[in-house]
Amino acid sequence: MLKFFLAVTAVVMLSIPGFSDDTVIASGPNPFSQYRFNYMIFGDNNDQVKMLVSIKYDLFQSLVPRLGFYIGYSQTMFWQLYDLQGPFEDIDFNPDFFWRFESKHNFINNVDIPLLDYIQFGFEHKSNGKGDDPDHHGFNRYYGQIELSAGHDVNIGLNVKVFSIVQLGAGDDLNPDIQNYIGSYEATVFLKTMDPGAKTFNEELLFTFASGGGIFGFDFTKGYQQLDLLIRPVLFFRPYIQLFHGYDESLINYDVESVGFMKSGIAARIGMALEIF
Repeated sequence: MLKFFLAVTAVVMLSIPGFSDDTVIASGPNPFSQYRFNYMIFGDNNDQVKMLVSIKYDLFQSLVPRLGFYIGYSQTMFWQLYDLQGPFEDIDFNPDFFWRFESKHNFINNVDIPLLDYIQFGFEHKSNGKGDDPDHHGFNRYYGQIELSAGHDVNIGLNVKVFSIVQLGAGDDLNPDIQNYIGSYEATVFLKTMDPGAKTFNEELLFTFASGGGIFGFDFTKGYQQLDLLIRPVLFFRPYIQLFHGYDESLINYDVESVGFMKSGIAARIGMALEIF
């Protein structure tokens, strides 16, 4: 019960308006904001519960607004909540340092570049923090990312992230083959709707995929496919459905193909995501 309370508290705290980019505090605009989706979703007895908590911090907000240097932190938790003891199967930690240039929100007089949402370059670490445990896995990587889209009321776009793993870990047996399963890129095609004049999206449909096969490999028997559907917000919360198939959903099982909903090889979960205004 304590685990449930702590986990829900960690997710709900991110719905506080103080984490919004638009919130003004005593020293100026709030440097904290949402990074990736924050959600808590529930599956069947195989998939159980998955949670993501993700924030970013603008390093130079008080000195040079919109310069674009951030520290991000994301934490993905896989929780066997339905079991008697309710253990966490895996917790993946993902700190991130990056520079982002956003169209219409940047240090060059908020210049608007047609079709460009943002470009981003960074360095990130991802591991499950198990130390000397045989189930410890992790990697570091440099990456470049770009998002392009068109339309306001109906927004259609593409997000591509290309990365290079530079360190697989301290030991040769940590996860030397992980790039065979995660490849060197991931791409998202998305469709979003928005009311005329609004600033936040209503419905969002995203399809993300990656292929394995090592550096610039195109082995689609590995990698993964993920479908996300977010519905119109209710207060700070949004109904959220996620379907996942493939590898590397969690680091502890990065080389095991997901087998979830009705043993179909698709992990299906439904729950709530947070919409931070």
